[in-house]
Amino acid sequence: MADDGDVIKVNDVGVHQVNQKMIIRKKISIQGNAVGGNKPVISVSEGFVFEIRSDVSINDVCIKSTGGNISERFSLGGSAGVVLVSGTLEMSSCYIQSSYGSGVAVAEEKEPAILKISDCSIGPCGRSGLIVNGDGRHTISKLRIMNCGQTGLATNPTADSITIEKCEISKCQEGMRFVEPSDLICKDIIVSDCSAIGIHVFGARDISSGTPAVSFDGCTVKGCPRGLVAERNHVTVTWGASNSIECTTAIQATLQAKVEQEGARSPVEEDSKKKSSEGYSQVGSEEDNFARYFRLLHHTSTTVLLAVFKASFNKSAGKEWSPECGKEVYKTLPRECVSKLGKESRAGLESGATDTWDITLLSSLLLFSPGYLKATPEEELCTVIRTHRNQLNHNPPTFKCDACQDKCSCGLGQPIMAKSEFDTKWQELTSVISKLTASVLSKEEHQKFASQVEELQTHKFKVSEDREMRDLFNSELRSVTERMSKMEENAVTKSFLGKALESLQSLFKSNGTVDKDKLPQQVALSNNKTYTLVKKAGAGGMGT
Repeated sequence: MADDGDVIKVNDVGVHQVNQKMIIRKKISIQGNAVGGNKPVISVSEGFVFEIRSDVSINDVCIKSTGGNISERFSLGGSAGVVLVSGTLEMSSCYIQSSYGSGVAVAEEKEPAILKISDCSIGPCGRSGLIVNGDGRHTISKLRIMNCGQTGLATNPTADSITIEKCEISKCQEGMRFVEPSDLICKDIIVSDCSAIGIHVFGARDISSGTPAVSFDGCTVKGCPRGLVAERNHVTVTWGASNSIECTTAIQATLQAKVEQEGARSPVEEDSKKKSSEGYSQVGSEEDNFARYFRLLHHTSTTVLLAVFKASFNKSAGKEWSPECGKEVYKTLPRECVSKLGKESRAGLESGATDTWDITLLSSLLLFSPGYLKATPEEELCTVIRTHRNQLNHNPPTFKCDACQDKCSCGLGQPIMAKSEFDTKWQELTSVISKLTASVLSKEEHQKFASQVEELQTHKFKVSEDREMRDLFNSELRSVTERMSKMEENAVTKSFLGKALESLQSLFKSNGTVDKDKLPQQVALSNNKTYTLVKKAGAGGMGT
């Protein structure tokens, strides 16, 4: 058993196989003894190798997690090389691999955690090479990350600044991914040969805590289908003249994300801009069909439902809708309805910021609670719009891509829709919009939406507009995937707790005391050992 301050030396350069993850709660140092370039290997067949909960340093060792379920994240029973939960972890001169998980991960916990990692090689990894969650002023430098199934280096929303410098990332799906970064600084980074995106930056849905920002200095992105992609509102990316991009598509900014290029240019980017402004997509083509239908659903239908909601609220409440009414509606919702909305929808509703509302939120308010259209002739019309949205997001279209041929994986493909499918969907959706606006809205508003639909039907899309619809759809699809992932996590947790509670309840009599006859003869604990219960079990100690 190690004590605070101990130095654990791993001298044998062979493989040290451990049966389960090692949880470190003491302030210790693990020091390998590299011989002729070979480092001692510490390996586990499934789960984590190390879970850090104190101030720890690890140097000159190879850390391998060789098994596990690649579909599970490290926080949900997946695998990883090293997981930092709390304390300060300093790592240097290490090799980290995780065949079915992430290499190094900082967990999202309330306890403070700081990672200082340098001169390490990470990969191959089934998921991400290095992933940072939660707050902490982390220092990341001189890393070589390669061959990761998802992202080489990723950060999720953080309140503290992070500095990343002198790293090389290659042959991952995405090189770097930053979600709502807070004053993140990247210096002298090389990202190359990633299959989808070199650098991917996501802005914030809510800027109450400040506008996310990330700056790059002396960075290079090359050999990726897309170099730098910034999306969602409220994010500022500074990409100065010291940086360079050599990719099929250099820089993309969607949904009002802001990229300040400060003189940085790329021949590929300029050529791409020139081509995108040269012409229009062919009317009636499969690409044009999808762009036209998606704009009808995403923009026109959402605007229609918002107008119907406001008109219904005004009639029900006897007053004009204003942003202050958001809290009023929010307070009337049953708890089960609130829990189904999701964090972003709840915030948008409570603030009354209708420009952030989508079809899911609007149709929920109209159909379920408060349910202004419930048991009315318009209920079925609203349901059709909601169904169109669900079908599109849960059954994504085919993407046409010259580079990927059969199945697009680079993110540059254009979603397409066959003429027969387009004709059916267009006819149904435009008919519903016409009937719903005629029934609920004023004659002037009905005519306004009819004109919008007519104009959209004959609108000639530029190639750049087709791409805008693609990027908007991809962003929404990712958002849906994230929400479904969180719902799945909650469902797993609730299922586990439900079964555990059911099992516990079966041990009690009606008067609240333990029914000893129902107690098991043996129990298996998390240390993989089985214990036999003694006769006094249930009367104190084990079993109570």
